[in-house]
Amino acid sequence: MKKESEAAKRQAEEEARRAAKEEQVLRLKREKEAQVAAAAEAALIAKDLVAGGLKGKELLAAVKEKGASVKGSALLGEVLSVQGSDEALAGLGWMAGKEYGMALLGLLRGNVEDQKEAVYAVQRVVEGRGYPKVPKDGGDPLLEKLFHGLYGADVLDENAFTGWRDDDREEGNKRKAVVQTTPWFQWLETAEEEEEEEEDDIEELNNI
Repeated sequence: MKKESEAAKRQAEEEARRAAKEEQVLRLKREKEAQVAAAAEAALIAKDLVAGGLKGKELLAAVKEKGASVKGSALLGEVLSVQGSDEALAGLGWMAGKEYGMALLGLLRGNVEDQKEAVYAVQRVVEGRGYPKVPKDGGDPLLEKLFHGLYGADVLDENAFTGWRDDDREEGNKRKAVVQTTPWFQWLETAEEEEEEEEDDIEELNNI
């Protein structure tokens, strides 16, 4: 009887573990489906906003009215995709406050996870154009030019770029994207070191 009781107990524990594992798989599946649905909705909203011709303060107001349903990564992807040429993208005019910059800042600033998704959005657009180089900018890769612009305008933080680079997720030809932007990441490390040194110098002066 004791052996039968222990066997029944082990079987019950095994069934409980199996049920828990199945529930976890279903939960992860539901979460993934919800994320896909939310991303699709955000993409449609971004498309409608850009197609409606809203820019500057009007666009920012519309974005605030939409609330959490609109994502900065989706808006950035749509803005980049409607630019007519590589030169227009590289020119960064679309980033001006009176254009789309104000809304992009409002959506992306402080949102670490969506900022990383925004880098993926940039990658997708540039990859769709064949990872071109821009002759007017000395033949620099368009992707590198966009990284410089988005970082310089404080639309995307350093962690967004390094998070994208170090992410295990492989999307498209990410390897080529990382190779193209290697010089930029080297520049970024140098820029961050210089900024830290300047902050240390200021602190020392304040302590005198």
